[in-house]
Formats: sequence, structure tokens, C-alpha cells
Amino acid sequence: MGAKRSDIPAPHHDFDESVILRELPKVIFLYPTIIASLILGVLVWQWPQSHESFATTFIVIIVLNFIVLAFDFPRTGLIAAVAFGVAIVLALMLISARWSHVLPDVVSWALGLHATANSRFYFAFGIALGGLLLLVLAVRLKADFVEVSSMEVKHSVLFGQTTTLRMDQVAAYGAERPDMLEYLLLRTGTIWIQPEQGRTLVIEHVPLVDLRERQIGHLLSHIDTRPVPHPHRNNG
Repeated sequence: MGAKRSDIPAPHHDFDESVILRELPKVIFLYPTIIASLILGVLVWQWPQSHESFATTFIVIIVLNFIVLAFDFPRTGLIAAVAFGVAIVLALMLISARWSHVLPDVVSWALGLHATANSRFYFAFGIALGGLLLLVLAVRLKADFVEVSSMEVKHSVLFGQTTTLRMDQVAAYGAERPDMLEYLLLRTGTIWIQPEQGRTLVIEHVPLVDLRERQIGHLLSHIDTRPVPHPHRNNG
């Protein structure tokens, strides 16, 4: 979804609000693993006799979290992934009905994998990874951000040149949600700003993208706009 500036006047000084757009680092989506490790640390501390089940659960959570981190899941891709999961379940049901002698060997092999960890491992893992994530997050948020006001778009980069774009030089802007799983986890999306000349400014992994899109629309409400597609995406 985007908007095109059809008739852009000179900047108005009556509008002094601004919106800060910050791009989250990709590693922020490891936060489910951090939360799970701390919760499992408490569970193992309370019920140490179930440490193998908790360790297996932790492995599954890590694998799923890395899948979210490694791949993009657009709306159609997410539907395809769900359909694939359903197909796998149906295939296993068919195998169990027709070739029941095969499954016991597979199950016994899987159950023969013994994973174990004590509560100190989970606490150390969660605290170390959480601390590293917070450090990366703090540096990234200070190092690179975009400020949008009714008068200009300012892109600030740490140890770099600040780029300023006047609003009368902006041709279009918009927001998208290219990864539905990341959107569900942190309500993140991509906001793009296209100047009349030059390269399109693309800010990915913007948190609370719906709110940021509304705020930008409010800042530009005094200017005539109409929807246009993303200039670098094929919507067909």
C-alpha cells in the first residue's frame, strides 16, 4: 500500500510533528528462544526429573525460531507452509494405517536421542543471548534511523552523512508486510519513501508498522495523496 504526492506544496511550518523510523536488526526475532530458555530454566529447577522432555522442547523451539529467522513467509508462503504441515500429518496417518511396521522403528530411533541440560545452562544461555541481543539492538537503533516530518525526511547514519529530503521532493511512500510471521511476532514491516529522483529509501523491520503508517499519513494529511503500488515490487 502506498501513496503518491500528486500536488505537493512548499513545506508548511504549521506541522512540527515527526515520526522516527528505526530498523530492527534481524536477530531481534530470536527473542522467543531467549524467553523459552529462561522459562525452561525455571521448569528444570522445579522439576529436574523431566529434564529430557524440557531439553527436547528447547531444541524444537530453537529449530522453529531459526526457520522464522532464515526464511521469509509472505501471506501466500505462510498458507503454503501450513498446507505442507497438514500434508505431512496426513502422510504420517496414511503410513501408520498401511505400513504400521515402519513407524515403530522410526519412533524408537527418535526416542533414542537423549537431550539433557540443567537449569544453569538455560539461565546462562538466555542471559548471554539476551545481553548480546540488547547490545546489538542499542547500537543499531542509535546508528541508523529515519525522521519523517511534514517538512522533510532526514536519514541519519552514525559515522556517516545525514541525508535530507524535502517533502516537495517526495513522489510516493507506503508500507508493506513482506513476512507474516515477523509481522505476527513484532508487528514489523517495510516502509518505503520514493523521491522524484534518486534511489528509493527502504526501511525494513520497522516495529509497529501499522501505527507508523498512520502517523506518516497524519503528517501528510494536508497534502493530496492517492494509492500507488510499490515501485520495486510486482503486484500482479
